[in-house]
Amino acid sequence: MKDRRAVCLLSGGLDSAVAATIAKCERFDIYALTFAYGQRHKKEIEAAQAVAKSLRAKEHKVVKLPLDAFGGSALTDASIPVPKNRTMAQIGTGIPSTYVPARNTIFLAFGLAYAETVGAGAVFIGAHALDYSGYPDCRPEFFEAYNEVAKLGTKAGADGKSIRVHAPLVGWTKTKIVETGKDLKAPMNLTWSCYGGGAAAGPHPLRGAVRGAAAASPYEEADQGESRMMRQVSAGRVPGSYAPTLGPGELSLNELYFTIQGECRFQGLPTVFVRTSHCPLRCSWCDSKYTFNEGTPWKLDAILAEVAKHPTKHVCLTGGEPLAQPTSFELCRRLVERGYTVEIETSGSEDIAPFNSFPAKSRAAIVVNLDVKCPGSAMTNFNRWASLKELRPHDQLKFILLDRADHEYAKKVLAEHDVPCEVFLHPVWGKLDPAKIADWVKEDGLSVRVGVQLHKYLWGERRGV
Repeated sequence: MKDRRAVCLLSGGLDSAVAATIAKCERFDIYALTFAYGQRHKKEIEAAQAVAKSLRAKEHKVVKLPLDAFGGSALTDASIPVPKNRTMAQIGTGIPSTYVPARNTIFLAFGLAYAETVGAGAVFIGAHALDYSGYPDCRPEFFEAYNEVAKLGTKAGADGKSIRVHAPLVGWTKTKIVETGKDLKAPMNLTWSCYGGGAAAGPHPLRGAVRGAAAASPYEEADQGESRMMRQVSAGRVPGSYAPTLGPGELSLNELYFTIQGECRFQGLPTVFVRTSHCPLRCSWCDSKYTFNEGTPWKLDAILAEVAKHPTKHVCLTGGEPLAQPTSFELCRRLVERGYTVEIETSGSEDIAPFNSFPAKSRAAIVVNLDVKCPGSAMTNFNRWASLKELRPHDQLKFILLDRADHEYAKKVLAEHDVPCEVFLHPVWGKLDPAKIADWVKEDGLSVRVGVQLHKYLWGERRGV
């Protein structure tokens, strides 16, 4: 099936091999694409060929791109030395000499062209957390913008069949990439993740050079640096974005307002919305991007006082991603103590288990609204499947659908997991007719609820309503 074809950019390194394996596990047929762009050696191209063969790619094209004609990078200009023995502080500061001007912009353009030619609906790339500390074309915002380019600048996009760029490793540490690679049996043993092509790379190419750290920089040090970075990401502080310094008992909020709940079981109920700032995800259809870079520290007592001004006992804690800030659990506890029912809108990427350590009466007043990310979001690899087992009968599970492929994905998830609570299918606003979802639900005989965003029907796409 053409809608299950994916172009996978294979560099020959660890990250692209794991990203391509993820595509394979999501039942995409792989069309591999590798670039001979004037890099210092051919070992990574040979590794890419071995990885493509191992993953049984339908095709593997090696395209010559003479980026060395421009130079400007230690990877394409022999007169610029590859940096070695850098500390993690140096790696995380500034744009390194190994940055190849506009490389991913060019690579993805070729990926889109290849995808249109073979009828693929996805392009996978293996960028990750340590990359986007210094490489501007590896940041979540870059891939988010590129999806708009794909939508506006291709025939597929004009025909309403947009090709989506997937960067499943964005936000992951090297440890998580390796662990996932092991779990999925990715051909990591065939990869070459080093800028050097010879013996100088060290006893194992994977440990030889992690983004310019070179032979003398241990793999473990790189991982520790990524872990520090990811503690920032999981706290809602994506490198390069607004990052407030929070004191004890503080939450970074984007807005707090009184309206009606527009979604799921409590639709139409007067509700105080407490919207946290920051999110470690970058869903392709996100309708609250303003939370990424806007936020103000609030003391919990001030939040409780503001909530108390409104004539309702229902609070929705949303975001951003509220559970990326651990103080959210304490806010929920205090709200429940004051007699509120608290609905938590969470992306599904964070651990909800701490709620189940609350006293039974308190847990009964907390309703987790867990959002499973579908392929249309480009964030499926952030789904924390263990959380489905932590749901309680009074909780809610939600899928936001961009197209029929997302519906099929939701159906598959429901068939594979024992979900104890109500399930809701919502369309991406302005992208999918909810009547289509209703028809699919009837056709498939699913025991789910079809929902819409009532507040947008009432007031349009406005903030604070």
